[in-house]
Amino acid sequence: MRGIAVDPAIAAMLLERALGELDAAQRVGNAAGSGRNLLREMKQASVAPQLDAAGSASFDALEMVFDEIFNAPELPDAVKVILGRLQIPLLKVALMDSHFLGDAAHPARRLLDAMATASAGLPPATSGDHPVCVMLRSAATVVQTEFERDVGVFERTGAEIRAWSDEQDRQRIEAARRYLPLAERAERCELARCSAEEAIAHIDHSLLPAVLRDFLDDEWVSVLTAVGERDGEQGEAWQQHLDVARDLVWSVEPKTVPEDRQRLLGLLPRLLGRLNAGLDLICVAPDARAPLLDAFVGMHSAALRGKAQATDAGAQPMSDADHPRSPALQRHVLKDAEGARLEVLRLAGNGSLAPPHPAPVGGFVRLGDLAGDAATGQIAWVGSGSGLMLLTNPGWDHARAITAQALAWQAEQGWAAIHDARSLFESAAQRALRLCS
Repeated sequence: MRGIAVDPAIAAMLLERALGELDAAQRVGNAAGSGRNLLREMKQASVAPQLDAAGSASFDALEMVFDEIFNAPELPDAVKVILGRLQIPLLKVALMDSHFLGDAAHPARRLLDAMATASAGLPPATSGDHPVCVMLRSAATVVQTEFERDVGVFERTGAEIRAWSDEQDRQRIEAARRYLPLAERAERCELARCSAEEAIAHIDHSLLPAVLRDFLDDEWVSVLTAVGERDGEQGEAWQQHLDVARDLVWSVEPKTVPEDRQRLLGLLPRLLGRLNAGLDLICVAPDARAPLLDAFVGMHSAALRGKAQATDAGAQPMSDADHPRSPALQRHVLKDAEGARLEVLRLAGNGSLAPPHPAPVGGFVRLGDLAGDAATGQIAWVGSGSGLMLLTNPGWDHARAITAQALAWQAEQGWAAIHDARSLFESAAQRALRLCS
């Protein structure tokens, strides 16, 4: 008779009988917790066939919600086991209150969200003995032990967890203050780098030898970035270093008239000196720059003879060992005198991906680092100029910052996501609805 409309009096009697059976299961069958979907297993048991159409729909919806909770990548398995202990209590609530599934303010839903918030940022391999898991397990035990028909136990238990989480948030934001100067410095650097990349892109160098193109797009962008961060992008130093890039491009073009050859001969000593000064600014070792400068000498010799050197004359751009970077994602570390360390992730070339929807301070970002390991940080600050996000986690010995473009790129690879742990139930319900559509 599951899902069939019946007389209201009979439906009420069957519901009370079902709730009684769930009371027994809550006290005994689920006492140890479960990381599996017990609701699916109960479909063939005596409870489900007693439900009317509305009860069956609530049963099915809650089953799908817990499917998504158990599949949520941001939740450690130990936490999923604890949340699984709430399956039967929440099923009872759903059967008693037809508005429960659509009421975000319901105490039972708020408890589930509070437990997810408290666990946000825990590593995937978190043990059940972790202090947060111990606290959450205690809360689940209270619900299992005390809940029969009065939902007040959900409100009381949830309020305690929310108070704990609020204090943790306050401490995290306070601890993040030590990283704010580094984050602000990283944002200045990011803005300067974007300006540098744009400035170099406006210099036509697409048909030059590869070694020269790579030099301008990589090393000289870094030089301009350092100058812009230090002196600003409107100052004389910025313009001088941008002129070096323009002079370098002109210097390798074939010189077919005496005036141009004479100008090049006069320019080369000053150009070489400015190139070396720029590379000094970004701390490129002499032995790393030697092959590059040798290649420029060859290009200038060809230019003086009126010939274009269209290929890279055997020289190679600086290796990853000299200038480490990922093909798409770059990582560098900033430190201060007190030992604070900030790891900054950005997309090489600034990318063309649109930034994701902005996440609020206090939200969470799950991302993969260059080794592919997942980590979750709480957003402690967002730069107003670049959208750079400062991420902190009590389990880290440093902080991380990631640009909006880098986060969007990681999300496209399936490595990253912004999630709001404060709405676990709603997020799981929305994912379940998408699967059904």
